[in-house]
Amino acid sequence: MVLADDVLRRLKLDPAKNRDAKFYHGKGCSACGWTGYKGRLPVFEFLVMDNDIREKIIKGGNEMEIRALARQKGYGGLLESGVSKILQGLTTAEEVLSVAFTENIHA
Repeated sequence: MVLADDVLRRLKLDPAKNRDAKFYHGKGCSACGWTGYKGRLPVFEFLVMDNDIREKIIKGGNEMEIRALARQKGYGGLLESGVSKILQGLTTAEEVLSVAFTENIHA
């Protein structure tokens, strides 16, 4: 399945580099109730509470500021965890985008 460029951008994937990537879409069956999904697959993020992040929280930093600081430190988020599973063929872009935080990325 080919994903539209705007979907790739929301997933923070470069459309030019991912044109040949294989993406899946659940077609459904009676075993899954026609959803295309069976079972559960975790996507998760960790926030390591170091001194910088602790200080940001104590000083009243908002969610976006704390996320930005965490990303600067190299901590991935739900989106990155989900994209990794998409590229492994374990889930779909639609499912990840329905559950993961994405910044307002305009196509």
